[in-house]
Amino acid sequence: MRAGILAAGTGARLRAGGIATPKPLVKVGGRALIDRLLDELRRAGVTEVVAITNDAFREVADHLRAQAILPVRVVVKTTASSFESLCEIAPHLEGEPFLLSTVDAIYSPGTLARFALLAGRADGRAATLALTDYVDDEKPLRVLTNAAGRITRLGSKVESSRWITAGFYHFNNEATRELVTARERGLPALRGFLEHLVERGLAVYGEPVGRTADVDRPNDIESAERLLEDTPPGRSYLAVLREEVFSPGKVEDDARILRAVAARLVAAGDRVSFLRGEELPDAACPADEVLAMCQGERALTILSKWEAAGVRLVNTPSSIRNCYRDRMTPLLSAAGVPFPESRLVPTRDLAAAADAMGFEGGLWVKRGDVHATHPEDVTRAAGPEGLAALAERLAARGISRVALQRSAPGRTVKFYALADASFFRYYPPDADAEGLRAAAQSAAAALGVDVFGGDAQVAEDGRALIIDLNDWPTFSRCREDAADAIARYVLTKTR
Repeated sequence: MRAGILAAGTGARLRAGGIATPKPLVKVGGRALIDRLLDELRRAGVTEVVAITNDAFREVADHLRAQAILPVRVVVKTTASSFESLCEIAPHLEGEPFLLSTVDAIYSPGTLARFALLAGRADGRAATLALTDYVDDEKPLRVLTNAAGRITRLGSKVESSRWITAGFYHFNNEATRELVTARERGLPALRGFLEHLVERGLAVYGEPVGRTADVDRPNDIESAERLLEDTPPGRSYLAVLREEVFSPGKVEDDARILRAVAARLVAAGDRVSFLRGEELPDAACPADEVLAMCQGERALTILSKWEAAGVRLVNTPSSIRNCYRDRMTPLLSAAGVPFPESRLVPTRDLAAAADAMGFEGGLWVKRGDVHATHPEDVTRAAGPEGLAALAERLAARGISRVALQRSAPGRTVKFYALADASFFRYYPPDADAEGLRAAAQSAAAALGVDVFGGDAQVAEDGRALIIDLNDWPTFSRCREDAADAIARYVLTKTR
């Protein structure tokens, strides 16, 4: 992600109060405003910055070129307004969404990272404005939103409102394309451009970010330092890693997605601790929320107690259990989810039940509870040969039920998704996936699972049959994008 910094103002109110230091270099809590901002941008995942500085304060440009926090392209130009500054740096930011920030906004660490995650939702928005209900600005830009968070009015058309803008923004390409039209209108300031976007009917949203402060006057420095000192701790999460028995040969692969999500939450100012499912304490939950990848009965029993005590879990214990085949098969069938012909039978009756179903097209024999922990837990049977012996081996391992599933025609497609449909990926990516998304989402709804993946058979006409659905898959083919989406999902559900 890239970001733009507006640092070309004159800092007139600071200078009038006796502070000659250029505003970007004014220190709050012992750090220059520009360095504090660069740190927050780095936490938000920004890898490249374009900053505009005033020609009258060359030391700001020199400082930016010398710092080592992030790579910065510096544009030195005195502009008439913040909007003109945006127009100067926008050509360097074209082609993908970007963050934009003034240099003087102060907020708790991680606020910008949290905002960037939430603003990055793929819901058709053109721009997202950070909002605060802490008003300490002489000329606050007031904002009205509807129940969904879309901004309906702002600026001169709003006499009173709970929300004002907080000084940082997220723009998509649709918004930046409006710069030309807005410039032709001779808009005097950035707030005029934001008002222009709303008037043009673009989807502009507001995202509450908590308390912020602007450093415009000398006494604002003390207020900003108090804000930083009074910052409450973020939420605490416990990430429960899958038990080793349920991750045969994939312990670290399974863990990587949870660790990637945790990194996003930590960047957003929250705290994350880790335990394996085998290590869960049979006591009160040590965190505000739980990200649960475990699958064992002992761990799920403990999680159920925590849930009953009011702890929020992603995924819930009941939804994890629902992904066991002995629960999943009847639930999907009852919900009308497209699913191959399947039967749950006692392991001792495997051979007879398979013979009764018939072997036309082939059958899959799958252990009836958890997903595969052994090479024989999912076995294809083209005929009756070896089924009696297979049943004996499964029974000897304590597997009392098996699922018999008709082999479905078509192409096998693997998918990864979230319950709110904000994230959906499938592989191979050139598969005809018409109907796959709907089938996967209806399956997840039937099981009540938040974070899931699975396998489907997609026929030539695009019709999909769900073969299997798993809670917290590895997301190995799309881990970084999935981690962004899952962290966003968790943060959204927290509010």
